[in-house]
Amino acid sequence: MNRLLPTLLSLPALIFSLNAEEPATDLVVHMKRPEADLMLVIPAESNPVRAVLIHGANKRLKPDTRWTELTRSLGYAHLVVKIDMSKNRRPRRLRTNIAGGLNDYATLLERPELANAPLATVGHSAGGMALPALIPFADRFLTTANDCSWVFKRDRLEKAPHMKESPLLFTIRAIPDAFNMIPAIEQDYDPTRAEGAPWSLGFEWGKAHKVGNAVTLFASWFPAVDEVRLSEEGKIISLNQDNAWLGSREDWDSPYPTIASAAEYTGDKTKAVWLPTKAFAYTWRAYQSNSPFALTLTGPKTLKDAGLGKGLQVQGPAGQTWTLGIKGEGNLKRVRFFREDIVLGEVTEAPWTATWTGPVGPHVLHAEWTLEDGTIGVTRPALVICTGRHEQVVQKHDLTSP
Repeated sequence: MNRLLPTLLSLPALIFSLNAEEPATDLVVHMKRPEADLMLVIPAESNPVRAVLIHGANKRLKPDTRWTELTRSLGYAHLVVKIDMSKNRRPRRLRTNIAGGLNDYATLLERPELANAPLATVGHSAGGMALPALIPFADRFLTTANDCSWVFKRDRLEKAPHMKESPLLFTIRAIPDAFNMIPAIEQDYDPTRAEGAPWSLGFEWGKAHKVGNAVTLFASWFPAVDEVRLSEEGKIISLNQDNAWLGSREDWDSPYPTIASAAEYTGDKTKAVWLPTKAFAYTWRAYQSNSPFALTLTGPKTLKDAGLGKGLQVQGPAGQTWTLGIKGEGNLKRVRFFREDIVLGEVTEAPWTATWTGPVGPHVLHAEWTLEDGTIGVTRPALVICTGRHEQVVQKHDLTSP
């Protein structure tokens, strides 16, 4: 009891300090160009901007808390580009407006780093075209995370050899559909990965061409790539694949897919999924798991609950306490709760819950369960966004007017 007393006594002062602190100001800048509408979100903490994360299609021109908080945590800016998708030469028009738009932003905002910042892309379905749009930017290309979009084609590697050296993540749905994306794994992913490309792959069970839980995997991917691919000053560095982890596709539809460091992996490394860090490897295993249990979270505000086994996305203010739990059928012996590869808590009796107080930022959580018979598995991951005190200043610029 005595050890808790200083903490309890300090709470009023802490609360007063938080209330007195002025909220940080994020900048939201809308721009109209002749062939595109753009929005750039620069979090207050991204000064200077270390890299730019780009949505090239299928994204509204409205700040999204998930991407704002992710880019805030990395010192990035978030760029959304909207072009007329009914016209031809979409990647070329997208490329022109990404490069031209960032140059315009650099001038208008007096933020010169935007003109040469490293570039990363993220997108769902047609949003994957931002990847080929960036082929000419070999010296600035950082990474991509594409959901329900095509794997980068091998016949393009001759003109874009840097893509074979770049960390790329592709997530595809397990149920075949009219987009016919699954064959690209054998045609393009497997042979390129066998040649040592740092390409990662996620396969989401039980879904076709729909938005699933990929954003949870993405929220772990970008920090992992940032750790191994970008210097603190925002300079792209060479990958050291000796420090990577690998994931097996032999049992990736089981409750506990195999992962191991590259040095300790005993399977065929040419057929394994490349995983940039241990932290991401733990998230990938959870994303891949075909688990009879699901993680539950109870907290201040729920954004989306996709249901048992399908992932979870929730949001609330930083400093709030969440109750972590698990649901499903089976005789549990032990449950451990994780934030990526970090253990948050362990319980060995019902009601199988633990509490966690979330700091500012995006957090990817999952639970590891052990049954009485020794069976081990993991739940699919959840994305928890813990927000701080921020305001937005909005600017609008029309470059189509004289």
